[in-house]
Amino acid sequence: MAGGFFGWLSSLFGGKPDADTTDVENEETEAMTPLAPAAPAEEAAPAEEAAPAEEAAPAEEAAPAEEAAPAEEAAPAEEAAPAEEAAPAEEAAPAEEAAPAEEAAPAEEAAPAEEAAPAEEAAPAQASGPSEGVLVYCEVERGAVKGSSVELLGKARELVEAIGGQVTALVIGSVDVSDLGAQGADKVLTVSGDAFSYFTPEAWTAALQAAVAQVAPAVVMASSSYSARNSLPRLAVRCDTGLGTDCVEVRVDDGVVVGRRPAFAGKVLQDVHISGSPKLFSVRPNSFGAPSGDVTAAGAVSALDVGFSTDDLKLKLEDTLTGATGRIELADAQWIVSGGRAVGTDEVKAALGTEGEGAEMGRVNFDKLIRPMAASLGAAVGASRAAVDAGYADHTEQVGQTGKTVNPSLYIACGISGAIQHLAGMRTSKVIVAINKDADAPIFQYATYGIVGRIEDYCPLLTEAFKSVD
Repeated sequence: MAGGFFGWLSSLFGGKPDADTTDVENEETEAMTPLAPAAPAEEAAPAEEAAPAEEAAPAEEAAPAEEAAPAEEAAPAEEAAPAEEAAPAEEAAPAEEAAPAEEAAPAEEAAPAEEAAPAEEAAPAQASGPSEGVLVYCEVERGAVKGSSVELLGKARELVEAIGGQVTALVIGSVDVSDLGAQGADKVLTVSGDAFSYFTPEAWTAALQAAVAQVAPAVVMASSSYSARNSLPRLAVRCDTGLGTDCVEVRVDDGVVVGRRPAFAGKVLQDVHISGSPKLFSVRPNSFGAPSGDVTAAGAVSALDVGFSTDDLKLKLEDTLTGATGRIELADAQWIVSGGRAVGTDEVKAALGTEGEGAEMGRVNFDKLIRPMAASLGAAVGASRAAVDAGYADHTEQVGQTGKTVNPSLYIACGISGAIQHLAGMRTSKVIVAINKDADAPIFQYATYGIVGRIEDYCPLLTEAFKSVD
């Protein structure tokens, strides 16, 4: 939309002032170095020198200095045990002094990875060959690939320009994939069959694992959707790698792919470094723009054989309950208008001439103020927990820590104070417009633009202004 009242607003979609960020090491991924080794290398000694008690016990074997290793390698005298102390087997081998092989010599505890770590433990992901490129799980909804998945193809194209390889799209379900090549995919893998007619964690995980085995990607990305949140953790376990969840940015630093995610209810941004391969990331919808459209390749399409049937399913779908049709999905919405507890106040009731009391009155006010404004913008409708608990809106419309986490280009908060639980679900919005009669409301600390005033005055004005914009 452009021109008129909305011109000033649409020009803001590029972003807002930078938030304070703090880099935090990833706590969800594998450790990059051994944890708390029993002793430094020069004290613990390699496994062949530490030796089990039955090898080290005889005095004639343990005593000569050239066999016991130099002092800097064999550790202090009380640990290396001189011949007169180490000779009797029953004296040289107490667990706390002689350290049996299973305690003193495990490669992962007693020696640095470069000296003792077996190859199959240090790099399990490389057993099937080198990893390169990006695999994107493209989610299907209502017979089409979701926009949140399409934007990941554009980001994947940026990543492979830096790390090499190809962009591969994985589509589970019967849907037209002919345009995914133009969105950035070099290859498209499709999975179909009775076992994949509806979502189950075991079927989707099997499909993702088969795709990883065939493509050997360096990075796997998916939108932070219900299916991805259920499947990616299982895939991480099967691939023995790490997972960065709910990221708002994925970038390449010095040749390494790094994710960034909000933490502590959005108070800080945490950089996620994953040492395993492939690196798995789930990404909040609307974190990246749509692909530029410069890519014109058709994308080679091939079917992926997963080897999974309905006999392998542990869950059976009996019925599907659908909500109101035609409603914009909150989690994927570009624009959102949300209402809070203030919608149900007596002041709003008097201004709108609403009849009734309690939840009934609040729901009528919500329908008169919030929904018309959202409709005038083509936006989704959201609500604070206070509004939902009071009965003004449905739980499916709740935004916040116990509701939906959203990441729109525009978020308009009407009569919402800005409690930390609500901010946790919408703080990463590109542009936040707050309307509240309390100038000290916490929401104004995070708003890009704020209007101090009554929602019953400003919501109708904004609705008419939005309708007048072509």
